[in-house]
Amino acid sequence: HEGVLYFGSDAISVVGSYGKATNRDAKVFEKNGMLVGVSGAPSVRNVLQYTNMPVYEGGDPMVYLVNPFLDALRDRLREKGMFQSKEGEEAIDASILIGLEGELYFIGSTFGISRPSDAFYAIGIGEGCASGAFYATQQFGVEPQKRVLLALQAAARFSTDVSGPFFILSSVDKQIRVFEDESAL
Repeated sequence: HEGVLYFGSDAISVVGSYGKATNRDAKVFEKNGMLVGVSGAPSVRNVLQYTNMPVYEGGDPMVYLVNPFLDALRDRLREKGMFQSKEGEEAIDASILIGLEGELYFIGSTFGISRPSDAFYAIGIGEGCASGAFYATQQFGVEPQKRVLLALQAAARFSTDVSGPFFILSSVDKQIRVFEDESAL
């Protein structure tokens, strides 16, 4: 929204086939001036959040992400033994959303990077519900942080594996806000 990015996440991790656990840690965070969101394996989020990654120093963000960033991420994941084989390619059990220079970048499980054409994007088990909520609210002048919360609430309402508390992170202040009450904001 006007060059400001908002990322949101729930607090649920799926455990086994039928269980879930509520986490204290958000799946969204700030790293080296970027907003990062991760769905899937918590170990991928841990590597991204808690290991040294190259700092973006300007220029074309795609060049940075495709080269030093992805090279470093693959190296860290390889060191930790986190790769799977997917049709002969290295793959991870995660999706990554990056916010850099006011733009969104999606990194898929086989490390392809794409730039969404919409001003919103959702990843994870609730992505369809969240995307629908984003789309449906885009023309009504709803404040961006409220739209993120509405998208999380829609995902929680229609997916058994999405639940609060919800976390929302802005590229302006880089502070995570926690919403315990799903009717908050």
